[in-house]
Amino acid sequence: GLTWEYSDGVLTISGTGTMTEYGYYSDYPWYDYRASITNVIVEDGVTSITKDAFRISPALTSVTLSSSVESIGECAFGDCDSLTSIVVDANNPYFTSSNGILFDKNQTALLIYPAGKTAKSYTIPNGVTAVGNYAFYSCDKLQTVTIPESVSSIGSDAFRICESLLTVNASEGLISIGDYAFAGCARLTAFDTPETVTSIGDYAFSSCTLMASV
Repeated sequence: GLTWEYSDGVLTISGTGTMTEYGYYSDYPWYDYRASITNVIVEDGVTSITKDAFRISPALTSVTLSSSVESIGECAFGDCDSLTSIVVDANNPYFTSSNGILFDKNQTALLIYPAGKTAKSYTIPNGVTAVGNYAFYSCDKLQTVTIPESVSSIGSDAFRICESLLTVNASEGLISIGDYAFAGCARLTAFDTPETVTSIGDYAFSSCTLMASV
């Protein structure tokens, strides 16, 4: 029940219903336009954005989500290195955005930190309890992340391939770290694990080639 249209850098998804999920990002019908897509607009009526839907869109700078979007698949905007802003309609009951960063409606889960943001440091807002899967995936400009006491879980692949990440300031209150959470953070040299942590996932620090201690 959905259609898409591309014009002058803008890709618009419209209609009513869920987006079809394809096996690979290259299978999506707008794949041939990826290099020139600068804006994605998801209109009212569209209820889902599927896994890898807009992955590796190097020119994409902004995304606008309507009030009807209920779900966003993993890595839907992964490897979008110019993306700086995700804007959500104020009437959306599932998601909200602050400074272009995507959260759940209650702002207790940080879902997507756009990879194109140029800030070298970021402090996750107090009150966030979960960092979602792939939340900071390939944010290769970040050097320092501060995680408040309210955060109890870091999802799988959450900081994967943050290649400039030097320091992670994690606080007491953190309980679980997901699979591949910091994999590929090639400049991360150490991780001071809070005493509250009870679970560290498989390959959490894989390919952290400079890491000397956890």
